[in-house]
Amino acid sequence: MRKRTELFLTFKDADGYWVGIADDPLVFMSNAGFLKEKNLNPPASWDDLLDPAYKDMIQMADARTSGTA
Repeated sequence: MRKRTELFLTFKDADGYWVGIADDPLVFMSNAGFLKEKNLNPPASWDDLLDPAYKDMIQMADARTSGTA
């Protein structure tokens, strides 16, 4: 493990009681070939996912039953 002084502030308690041990980022993944066939750009933001052009094309794992997509 890194030295506590090297950790980002968001990963440690200012009073030294705890440090974060995991980061779980959310990412967008897309099928470039499929989007090209549909003449669509890959979504790059949450707002992009609201575009009607992506209707019935978005999948998301059920967070209650899945730790990975």
